[in-house]
Amino acid sequence: MNHSQAEEYCIKEFNGIISPIYVSINDTYEVMERYFWWSKSNMNTERIRFGARYYFVGYDRTDGALYTKYEHTEALIKDVDMDIWNRSFPQDTTKFFASYETYDPLYPSIHPAIDHYISINPKSLKWSNANISEKIPFVCEVPRFPKVYCESGWRLHMKSRSCFKLHDVSLHYKEAAMNCRELKSNLASINDKTENELALRIIKSTPRQGDKYVWFGLRHEASRSHNAPQAPKDKTSEAYGEYFKTYLGYNVDGTPVSNFTYFGKDQPNGILLQKENCFVYHFEFEGNWKREWHDYNCESTFAWSLCRKMASTIPYKQ
Repeated sequence: MNHSQAEEYCIKEFNGIISPIYVSINDTYEVMERYFWWSKSNMNTERIRFGARYYFVGYDRTDGALYTKYEHTEALIKDVDMDIWNRSFPQDTTKFFASYETYDPLYPSIHPAIDHYISINPKSLKWSNANISEKIPFVCEVPRFPKVYCESGWRLHMKSRSCFKLHDVSLHYKEAAMNCRELKSNLASINDKTENELALRIIKSTPRQGDKYVWFGLRHEASRSHNAPQAPKDKTSEAYGEYFKTYLGYNVDGTPVSNFTYFGKDQPNGILLQKENCFVYHFEFEGNWKREWHDYNCESTFAWSLCRKMASTIPYKQ
């Protein structure tokens, strides 16, 4: 494949990239030895393409600079845990210098502005620059999370390896929970900012979302006071999130409640005979459309439902 095809293949098939050049060319050799045994293999190939670019420095061919360059966040178009990604790969434009003593004389530099990608001979460990359109063997490298799959109509959250789906039929809370169970899932627990942002994107991108409330999997006991003396006054604060996690909240899927919250103003308040035990993504207009967490009566409120389940390591049949 050429370079663009190879990049697309690595992303589509493995959520990965063409294997990058590391901090030094010696590090690259070490990776080749340790993981692929290239220098000892019988691979019938003269060059292996890497996901790095060649920057021509000296016109006297005394030195050159190689550096990684890949636009992974745009290419993936997924909800990636960038902490995991950045621990797996070097940063964009990580530079290091490679001497022309390690340059492969079989592939002279023709035009640095065109032949600006990098390949390495697996036998001699010599590097050379390669044209973007040349069809050269390559190796895909994946970050430290496996390729996972969601069924059609579900959205993948990469960090938690979970799939989310919005069911756009108005139901009571118990009916919504049963509907998710029929889909082999639960009403969604929301544990951090990235999961909440995905939930908001799913809701806002759904046709007819209008003024619909959306159930998710957080609950609490409204009969227990939220205004006890030890309760932090600011319910949007991290301190209140920790208090809610410790004393009040629970997830219907049985997972621990985190201290992340997205409560609206003065929420939760547990009013209406202290029966507001369930939570929705509320909908209101305050200069712009807002969706925040509000507690509501589980039995008298109709709302859509957000379901969640673990992603599969095996592709689903289309």
